[in-house]
Amino acid sequence: MASLNKVLLIGNLTKDPELRYTPNGIAVVNLRIAVNRRFRDRASGELKEETCFITVTEIGRAHV
Repeated sequence: MASLNKVLLIGNLTKDPELRYTPNGIAVVNLRIAVNRRFRDRASGELKEETCFITVTEIGRAHV
């Protein structure tokens, strides 16, 4: 049986999405997202911030 994995990414685009098409006419979009995370360091108790950069490639039509 097939399974469905769903991911929700909330962040800031780091540059404009790049749209292109394959020779068969299928749309491909590439984008990059920056996601920030704030946390308190256990050892020092200091508040820290970490940024994760995520590259996303969408091929074809999105199924919502």
